[in-house]
Order: sequence, then C-alpha cells, then structure tokens
Amino acid sequence: MAFVKPASRKLFAGYSEQALKTRFASPLPSASLPKLSTVVSVAASGINAYYSSLLMVADDFCKFQRLVESHFQKIDERRFKDLTAFEYEDVTKQELLIYFASTTEFNALTIRILTNSVEFLSSLGNQTFCVPPPWIAFDGYPASWWGGNMQGTQGFYNENYFLPYFIRLGDAEKQAYFARFQASTEWIEQLALMYADEC
Repeated sequence: MAFVKPASRKLFAGYSEQALKTRFASPLPSASLPKLSTVVSVAASGINAYYSSLLMVADDFCKFQRLVESHFQKIDERRFKDLTAFEYEDVTKQELLIYFASTTEFNALTIRILTNSVEFLSSLGNQTFCVPPPWIAFDGYPASWWGGNMQGTQGFYNENYFLPYFIRLGDAEKQAYFARFQASTEWIEQLALMYADEC
C-alpha cells in the first residue's frame, strides 16, 4: 500500500493522517464496490476512502486522465518525494480523489488512488488499461518459470494486475497483444498452458 509511517504518522502522497481524515470525513456510501482487484477500504483507519492501484502502459495515462477530468475538477497538486500528487473534487457530490503516478515498478506506470467516489471506481472498472506482459514487467525472466503458485513480486503482479487483464482478452485481442509486445513462442505457449482454465 502507498501508506508509509515516518515519525509514526501515516502518509499518502505527502498528506498526513489528520489531513486525510479531514478531507475524507463523510461516511462512505453503502453502494457495492466495483470489480477491481486492488480496491480496499481504509475506513478502519478513520479515513473514509478507498485505496486502489492501477498498472498500465504509459500510453494509457491519457485515457485515465480523461476519466478523472470527466468526474472531478482539479483543486491542488503537491510534490511528494520525486512525484506529484494531484487532488480533485466534485463539490456537488462531496467526492474527492487524490492520486499519484510512478514509473518505478514493473517497467510501467503505477497509479495509486485514494477516493470516496464509488462512481469513479466503477468507471475505472469499466475501462481496460493495457497491463504490460511478464516479459516486459520482469525483463529477462524465463517463460518456463512463469506459473504454478507464484509468490512475492511475481505473484502480486500476476494476481492483481496481469491475470485480471489477460483473461478478459478475446483470442484476437490476445494475438494483437502478443504482436504488440513481441512475445516469444515460449511465452505464448506458457501463458496458454497456465491460463487455459481461466479463459
């Protein structure tokens, strides 16, 4: 999670725990959460919001940004370490979004989100952001090692990002995906073997 604890204070993108509690003070709506694998409530910490992270190729950031701007208006931005955190709101619905993007993981773009908008999260769930394949995310990783009961970084990436994305693709979309990312025969065969029961 993007929460860290310097000096025993939780932070998200440079916001103190108290600042987040103040911004996300209204109770969360009772609406059902969308089917996004990485959405979790952080209300138990006193911050009435949902945390989520998305992984996508950098080319898809414009699509994400258009979605943000169709729901919210920007009210602030601040530097957080070497990153920029953006704060958006919809005053009429009393909904808020804080997010930042990083390129330090999986050779792609990770976007970390804190919001109390179930509607926005549902819109995210209806979008398809292209997740980089394992041979890009883990440069040099052998295809023959991909599979089974993966743990650690590979397991997290597969369970939360790659698998939910890949099994939604139709046959033609998979072929286009393999071509786009120059998949080797070994990787194509390994993914077909590993995900045969999922598709």
